[in-house]
Amino acid sequence: MDKVRIYLREVTMEDSKHIINWRNNPAVLNYCIDQSIITEESFADFYEEKIRTSQYRQYMVEKVGNDSRGGALFSYQIATIFIRYLDEKNKKCEFGILPSPDYEWDDEAKVMAIRMMIKKAFEEFGCHKIYATVFADSFGEIKTLKKGGFVHEAYLEDEILSEDGTYRDLIRLKAMKDEYGKERINSDEADKT
Repeated sequence: MDKVRIYLREVTMEDSKHIINWRNNPAVLNYCIDQSIITEESFADFYEEKIRTSQYRQYMVEKVGNDSRGGALFSYQIATIFIRYLDEKNKKCEFGILPSPDYEWDDEAKVMAIRMMIKKAFEEFGCHKIYATVFADSFGEIKTLKKGGFVHEAYLEDEILSEDGTYRDLIRLKAMKDEYGKERINSDEADKT
């Protein structure tokens, strides 16, 4: 069986239809701290204000495959991944993923994409720390982030007020350049393109 091959490419405005569909999917929205619906107009504003100005470094995760006869190569989008709040003075940033409901966005692809983004934050953007914040009851997401190289940093109690009036806890995870280890950064999975 072929090994999964993915790569990251910078987001373009043409990716908006995928990102809007994924972000507004109820299964995805439930994991988002900001649960507002996005529109074509709001994404266009976001793209101009955040992506074009490099406040967000956002990438499409694309899976590479061969056609059913093993011939022509093709690629297609399975998620988007980003870093934001790039603090150049303190050399840290926040990590995030916006998944698709596509079955191709499986555990192997997730872990590979996380490792690729961590490597990019350390090597290309000069970070020494990258952190992610997730709902404490998002057990699958936490497990995947840990497989990708993050470790537990903090538990934040009653951090987000839900629509139903109850508070939700968050967990903050981190990956530190000095702790991440060269064997992880340079692993075969992280380097596959």
